Amino acid sequence: MYLVRWLCLCLIIFLGVGCNQGIAPKEELKPLPGLKPVPGFKPEIDSAVQQEIIQEGNVKGSPGLPPAKITPPIGSKKKEGIEEQSKQAQIHYLQQKPMEIETKEIKWYTSFEKGLKAGKEEGKPLMVDFEASWCGWCKKLDEITYKDTQVITLSKKFIPVKVDCDTDRVTPQKYGIRGLPTIIFMDSAGQILHQIIGYRGPEDFAAEMNKVVNEN
Repeated sequence: MYLVRWLCLCLIIFLGVGCNQGIAPKEELKPLPGLKPVPGFKPEIDSAVQQEIIQEGNVKGSPGLPPAKITPPIGSKKKEGIEEQSKQAQIHYLQQKPMEIETKEIKWYTSFEKGLKAGKEEGKPLMVDFEASWCGWCKKLDEITYKDTQVITLSKKFIPVKVDCDTDRVTPQKYGIRGLPTIIFMDSAGQILHQIIGYRGPEDFAAEMNKVVNEN
């Protein structure tokens, strides 16, 4: 019995010593001799990875780094500043000096009394158009003759007045209007200078206007 125990103990000791001799101890990793760090060397980062870094704000796997700052291209801020200044200058110009719009139609007075008053104030003769809603030739004057550029230009030398014979019965009777359309040129005191009875085309009407201007 004792012999068996002694043999088992010897076997355990023998096996333990063999295992320790068979396992080699770990060696320390040392840098290879002669290798030195290269000064100024920076590892290149792939463009796709760099874009991912910029978007996420931190390098993956390196928590705690501050967010990356995106710098705009050189000169972009200066260009934006110039464009903004130009826009503000245009707005300021339009506010200080409104655009003058050329008149493309005759400016009519619809009151005979107000037309006389304007003629006295501006020292201009009146061009009074007696019309009615049922008058076909009156509408033709509006659609053709009074849309002519030369007629519109010459009208600025007069005070244009329209008298509706359906609503104003006094003024037509005063001037003896018997047919429509009738256009009377008169001074600011209401004295007749010249008159046109019936429709006239742009060219003929402009000639009649020039006649009044030249004679008065």
